[in-house]
Amino acid sequence: MRSHIMFCPMVRLVSACVGARPLPFTPAYTSSIANSSGGAVMVQNDHYEILAAKTEYREAYNSGDLDCLLNVFAAQFTDCSDGEPSFDGEEAVRALRQRVRELFQRFRVEMVVIVIDVVVKGNFAYDRGWHKVRLISKDTGRIADTKYRYFETWAKQSGTWKIDYIITNKELPPQMLSEEDGDSNAAVTTGSQTIA
Repeated sequence: MRSHIMFCPMVRLVSACVGARPLPFTPAYTSSIANSSGGAVMVQNDHYEILAAKTEYREAYNSGDLDCLLNVFAAQFTDCSDGEPSFDGEEAVRALRQRVRELFQRFRVEMVVIVIDVVVKGNFAYDRGWHKVRLISKDTGRIADTKYRYFETWAKQSGTWKIDYIITNKELPPQMLSEEDGDSNAAVTTGSQTIA
């Protein structure tokens, strides 16, 4: 399976990253600055650097490289992953290491990352999107597919962007809304129960 990172502002595909190296992004993701001799110097901006770090994140899962994965995170971060207890600081690093080590022992992972938006404000940034995860059991070959929504904050530390907060939750099936907001006869679904 070919793995991708897609950046989709307003759900419009701008670029994809394939393999361990991101493909060049559109000119919107590079900046021109004038050097002292008046020539233009192309520099990668913060959006590109965060997307490149998301490529490392994805490839760490796809290659089973725990150290590479941990390198994308800050030395102390907050982890609020779906189905797991929340951890902060150094405990988050230990919990992620233990959880992912066990995951890699039991499964081959195939991840696709879909980035909806990246917002940068100085040395702080956030991104959001989906992680599509396929787990293939090393024992049975059984396949499980799950799609997670995610939200991350990033901190620029010593010139490098690192994830310092992550929250994920499983994507739910789409739901049709009633035609009228004030329809008191509309049924409401909560979990597996329908309330009329």
